[in-house]
Amino acid sequence: MTWAKTFGSDLTPALVRCTHRKQHEHGTTSSDHWVLYPHEVFAAMYDRKTELWNHSIMGPEGFAGIEEFWSSESGKDWFVRHPALKHDDLRHCIPLGFHADKGAHIKRDKILTISWGSAMSVAPTEWSHFLFTILPDELAASETAEQLYAVLVWSVQWLSLGIWPDTDHNGNPWPHGSRRKCLVGKPLAGPPSLPLCFTPEVAWLASR
Repeated sequence: MTWAKTFGSDLTPALVRCTHRKQHEHGTTSSDHWVLYPHEVFAAMYDRKTELWNHSIMGPEGFAGIEEFWSSESGKDWFVRHPALKHDDLRHCIPLGFHADKGAHIKRDKILTISWGSAMSVAPTEWSHFLFTILPDELAASETAEQLYAVLVWSVQWLSLGIWPDTDHNGNPWPHGSRRKCLVGKPLAGPPSLPLCFTPEVAWLASR
């Protein structure tokens, strides 16, 4: 995660409860799993205002490129059916894609890596695919990936609104006095708030 080194201490992984396979006996157990909320990664990148933001999120043409993207996609079936495309001004709505890939790992079974990124990025993979989480096969129960995707969807919904969430992914209020509690309702990037929404993976890959 080369990009993560630029964010300092503001980028804090979140613990989510999900179902894991037991390691030394049959059956499953509920245990903690680390994730990086996409909306928090996005906000941390915006706060730093580095070239990473321009190359990895906005793309080389900035808002003009975003407007051209939506203009080229607006007549397609996925665009018409997309539940989040209700913004009055899509020129400021950054399109995203996600990628899930299972690969071999040294001395381990395969590991599922789930990442996301901007459809506008022209940066190399290490600067354009942002980690959400990893899931080793040895821990994956039948429902584990679905539980993790539910957390991803929750975070992306707040990205589409462009503001910090008022609760965690389970609907629980943030701890009083915590940084996340203090940021509730504030723009993730801006002002003005910059909403984002997911596009089909094919749109992300085609744009790259």
